[in-house]
Amino acid sequence: MNTKTTALRANYHKLADLERFRLVTAAAERGDKGELLALNRSAPKKRYEMMGFPYAGMLQGIHVVACVCVTDVLRCGVYLMAAWFQETANGLPTAEETQESDDDGFNWWAVGLEYARSALGAWEGLGLFADHLGVTVDQALEYAPATDDAKLVIGQAETFLALDDDFRRWIAHTILGIEPDAVEASLAEGTARIQERRDAAAREACDLYVKIWDKEVEA
Repeated sequence: MNTKTTALRANYHKLADLERFRLVTAAAERGDKGELLALNRSAPKKRYEMMGFPYAGMLQGIHVVACVCVTDVLRCGVYLMAAWFQETANGLPTAEETQESDDDGFNWWAVGLEYARSALGAWEGLGLFADHLGVTVDQALEYAPATDDAKLVIGQAETFLALDDDFRRWIAHTILGIEPDAVEASLAEGTARIQERRDAAAREACDLYVKIWDKEVEA
């Protein structure tokens, strides 16, 4: 370090906050670690009091968990709406499109169903997590933004699944000629399988939320 640089840095404690901020960002862009260190070390120091852990971590943890859940639900909502608009633009779903299969066929209706169930899995996982903490979902959501939008997505997801059941009833009874009782029995069986998957997704989401919570509390 030359004498000029040393003399300059000796006056870094006189820098105004915005001036120091601009110099730090410029040094970061250059990759000048020595300058970054000198600027940060010479910055004014203050002492603060903060809430102690684990309580502080609990507040931070519920905030992070709620934000993760809402973000995941909103992400699913984007795909759900894209699938819905694409499908309705093409007309009502066909019998094949309302059937789940193991092949690699692609259709927008199946995409919508998948993301509707994913959104509900994340949401129901938050419910399990809230139960784990002894709070309500609405209380947990007080720590996240865009909760009204997330609730809207959940309502749309429920509507999408209910509409899928109605389409299956209509196709099975009207087009395929299956008796109503047989249709309902088939739907009930399918609903039970789907509910098992939703429950598993909710438990998986809850496990993730608990891990996030524990990490924040233990920080």
